[in-house]
Amino acid sequence: MAMARSTLVGMDDLRIESWPGSRDGIRVLKLIGPFTLKHVFEFQTAVRQDPAPLTVIDLTAVPYMDSAALGSWMAW
Repeated sequence: MAMARSTLVGMDDLRIESWPGSRDGIRVLKLIGPFTLKHVFEFQTAVRQDPAPLTVIDLTAVPYMDSAALGSWMAW
């Protein structure tokens, strides 16, 4: 019986993916993994890098966010 393969993000690893949206002037940032104080500066850098008139932050793959991360997301 073959085992299914999957890629797991470590318990304290956060990956940020960025791509253009479906229309000009839209950018999507997808966060994958727990978003904590350890990653706040990485998030702030990603948000400020290549600014678009509209940036969508996709948090669907974030299982946990601490108060520092929530504050940085809300302040953005």
